[in-house]
Amino acid sequence: MTDNRSSYCTSLLFPYFFRYIGILLIFIGIGSVYLYFWGGRPDFFEVPVLALVTSYIDTRWFVVAQTNLLDELAFVFGITGLIFTSFSKEKKENWLTGQLRSYAFILSVYITTGIWIFLYLVVFGWPIILLSATAFILFLVIYFTTFQILLKRVKSTITINIDAG
Repeated sequence: MTDNRSSYCTSLLFPYFFRYIGILLIFIGIGSVYLYFWGGRPDFFEVPVLALVTSYIDTRWFVVAQTNLLDELAFVFGITGLIFTSFSKEKKENWLTGQLRSYAFILSVYITTGIWIFLYLVVFGWPIILLSATAFILFLVIYFTTFQILLKRVKSTITINIDAG
């Protein structure tokens, strides 16, 4: 009988080459952040958009608002790049990498939640909203980092055991 556990765990992952697309998107996102804060916000990024809600001087609902798209582009490219990078298959994906992914995922939830709760206890007012908005980005970075560390540890352990045997 065929063991479908490995294919079940990896069926939702992106193909390996998406990792490179993700890295490219992250760099585009970083470039957008640079242009937004230090690049003078080029005029061709100023466009009208349909906004469900906009709140600058006053709060308006369901309006066409003029905005600079650079911050939105940075967020969309950055998040998409992190998703592609974090959830793309390894070159050799098997049940062990699936186990490591699960462990890294749960550990990332715990770490992100701990940081978020700590920040919620020491940051007050509107900045906590901004920090809360970055919690998902933090989660993705922690997940990717944790998974890569676990993967390197297991690979080095397997290499040491093969060399010792």
